[in-house]
Amino acid sequence: MASERMAVAVLCAVFGGCVTSEIEVPSDVARVTPAALTTGATCDPQNASGVAERYERALLDTIAYAEGTRGRGKDGYNVTFGYRYFDTCDEHPNMKVCAGSLCSTAAGRYQFLNKTYEGLNMDNFWPQAQERGALELIKRRGVTLPAAPLTATQFANALDRLSYEWASLPPARYGQGKLSTEQVRAEYCDAARCGEAPTATQNAAAFVTIERDGLLYRYESDGAGRFTSRALSSGWDSVTAMGAGADYDGDGHSDIVTMDFQYGLELQLGDGAGDYEFLPVSLDAGELIALGAGADYDADGHPDFIATDDSGALLLARGDGTGRFETVLLSRQASEMISIGGGADYNSDGYRDFIVLQSDGSTLFYRGDGTGEFDASFLELDGTQLALLGGGADYDGDRAADLIATAADGGGYLYAGLGDGTFEARWLGAGWDWVLFMD
Repeated sequence: MASERMAVAVLCAVFGGCVTSEIEVPSDVARVTPAALTTGATCDPQNASGVAERYERALLDTIAYAEGTRGRGKDGYNVTFGYRYFDTCDEHPNMKVCAGSLCSTAAGRYQFLNKTYEGLNMDNFWPQAQERGALELIKRRGVTLPAAPLTATQFANALDRLSYEWASLPPARYGQGKLSTEQVRAEYCDAARCGEAPTATQNAAAFVTIERDGLLYRYESDGAGRFTSRALSSGWDSVTAMGAGADYDGDGHSDIVTMDFQYGLELQLGDGAGDYEFLPVSLDAGELIALGAGADYDADGHPDFIATDDSGALLLARGDGTGRFETVLLSRQASEMISIGGGADYNSDGYRDFIVLQSDGSTLFYRGDGTGEFDASFLELDGTQLALLGGGADYDGDRAADLIATAADGGGYLYAGLGDGTFEARWLGAGWDWVLFMD
């Protein structure tokens, strides 16, 4: 068989490492067709969006850089040892790939050996599961990430521990690493912006609201379940429904969807600084009554949202990334649904879910399966009679998605997700009856 010389980076997240150097790689392993790089929606990098915080993300990107997977295929999520590609991330591929005399089952952005990944008890091999798996391995190695860039000393100590897990990291414990500490540190600092002081806006999980004064507000979490708010802009008085925060145009900034009695359905495209540019949206539906829970429910790499209309239909608006949406009917029994929140993985199965509040105060949990279909069940939320749902991020720093709610008595609640589809109610204070809509 023809072969070509190829420098293979260390592609093993290990419990006991592997060793490599300049080795012979068969040409059918080293080369892939363009089609192999573009197939596999379950491996789309956007599925990992929102799992890791800023400085977690910086370290994960640095590990992927050292492993040689970053930027390959689906940004490494569908890459095996030897740079072979696989088409689905429904499970670890467990492909034993040989390059020269070395064979390995390492796969994914962080090159998990199959036995290592089995020990993490993940439900699938989707990018979000790979992120959680890598963060768990970092935690098991005793590395704690602060809410700021790692100092040089902290970074060196982290490498010392993580190099037992990822053998590509200095000090190259298994003899195959070719990167210096300085090189790896430079990559980390480029991602973490080591020279910059962190700001609340950069680190905060946040949501936006429209309130009775017609202003749009941003609520930022301190990472411990407490919030500060600031007004962004005025002129939102004619909005009749708002929510579904997500990045619909792929520019890295969160957008929202609004229903306006003057202008109809619009995407409000955020610039990250608090300003929005409207984009009219056409949707095959009646007048929208409630909307929310922006997330990618069908694993095509584009955010979708959930809505109800005046015909009593519950709808999935499937986005294509250009501001156009295809309407999918989920139920014709939505006439009592008054608010929609979520758009996060609440039961840790790797798929996005949403939650609906009904007029009688009951709540329904719609568990997503990653194909745009859902399984609904009643959900018990402790607390008083609720009026509005929103949120869908980790606001208290425990890496489990939470939910925000307002109550009929004007109270605000953080429903802290426990990661198993259940929630713990925490009172945020009074005065939340000013909130009309939130994303």
